[in-house]
Amino acid sequence: MIEYSITQFFHKAYQFHISAHYKNLKESGRQ
Repeated sequence: MIEYSITQFFHKAYQFHISAHYKNLKESGRQ
């Protein structure tokens, strides 16, 4: 069960990292 929680945590952190990176890419592309 603990391993499952860690997997879920990394999955969410990864998704957040990707979306934040994509947002930065879009904003820098506008300039």
